[in-house]
Amino acid sequence: GDSFGEYRQREKNTIRYVPSRDQFRQIAGVAAAQKVCIINAGYTYDAELLERLPEAFARCRVKKVDVNDLARNFDELSLEEREAAFDFLRLADVILQPYRCSADLRKFEPAELPTLYTANDAATFLRSVEQSKEVADELWSDILDGVAAEPAAGAFAQLCLNYNNGLIKRLTQIKNKPLIRRAVEMLYVQALLLGHYPLKAQEMSALSDGLLGLIELGLSANEKKSEKKP
Repeated sequence: GDSFGEYRQREKNTIRYVPSRDQFRQIAGVAAAQKVCIINAGYTYDAELLERLPEAFARCRVKKVDVNDLARNFDELSLEEREAAFDFLRLADVILQPYRCSADLRKFEPAELPTLYTANDAATFLRSVEQSKEVADELWSDILDGVAAEPAAGAFAQLCLNYNNGLIKRLTQIKNKPLIRRAVEMLYVQALLLGHYPLKAQEMSALSDGLLGLIELGLSANEKKSEKKP
């Protein structure tokens, strides 16, 4: 690996880091595809030490990077592609509304990654509060309602679906709404798991129902093929 001096020279004295190992796992592949070199500062005191680098190196700049920074560089679809996928994207947005999440369709690398979940600090905090409410008694639940009121107004979460991914592109072309619902919910939960977000009860239910639903769809398709055989 490069020494710190070589890293500084190559990156023109801009040190980019992510503050947690979970976030690093989620975005490392996307950052590499964008040729952005980031440091995993998810270990004890790493972030604090990095933030103090400008004190030792006058020209050194330190920037905390999150998934939203990388998502801003994703490519838009062409007009023709967006028109072809319009109905799918509108339906995906409706499907994700109960999860306080919107849907978008972009092109990004690596193509093997079908989705990327992004959330601002308010949305992440709100998730934490809502999870706490699920196990809290009535008194604490009322208190947590008050805690969540202000962040809820500015909370923003989005599931970005990757049009460069073959599975996503095929999904935008089908008209089977129940299958689209199952697939979008499962992709949403998978994106949360990749980001190491603990699942809420609603999302655990979507995972369980989605797995059973996809098995049912697979069995039904297999039975129909068997009936057609002479």
